[in-house]
Amino acid sequence: MTKPKRIDLSRQELDSLLNRAESGTLKEGDYEIIKAMADTISILSNAVDDKSASIKRLLKMIFRSSSKKTDTVLKNKDKKKSLSDKDKKISGPDKKKA
Repeated sequence: MTKPKRIDLSRQELDSLLNRAESGTLKEGDYEIIKAMADTISILSNAVDDKSASIKRLLKMIFRSSSKKTDTVLKNKDKKKSLSDKDKKISGPDKKKA
């Protein structure tokens, strides 16, 4: 899409254009203004979508989910702790040498 032609309108001119569009009495040159407005909206919408996608990619890079789920990792950690506790029970408490 090409960059739309810049058209500066005062608030009064914009209100007049809207009134003409509503009543169906557009003047010569109104089409160009409306087309430039539609093109601008389209460009802005695409820019927002691109930025949103870029932000999502950035967040994914920063907070990348690991290959293992958190609950799996935590379960494995609990199992290791449980095994470590069993080892201590089997070998008995450490005795200090006098």
